Amino acid sequence: MTEKTDTELLTTAGEEVQRIALARLELLLDPSTVMTLVGLVQLALRHPQNAGAAAAGGREFVDGVREWFEFLECPALVELVCRGESPSHDVEPGELSADMARLAPIDARD
Repeated sequence: MTEKTDTELLTTAGEEVQRIALARLELLLDPSTVMTLVGLVQLALRHPQNAGAAAAGGREFVDGVREWFEFLECPALVELVCRGESPSHDVEPGELSADMARLAPIDARD
């Protein structure tokens, strides 16, 4: 860690982002991890102060995942992504833990 101020660090980080603007990070994620990330992003998108580019990027991610599941013909996963948009489908922590375990990759269930 450096002794830079927040402003100095953000300025340097912005310069680095500009320098590597064409670089891309490819992630290989199993569907279970994708669903976990979708849920986290959907939760973050509900925050009243989450606006602008960060929110737009999050929305683009969720929409892209929904379209990917549609392409793969996985209607239940599409519906779960859609339900994640509505607080009316929220559950209490642990309420569906046994059911949610079904979304875990096969090799992680044991």
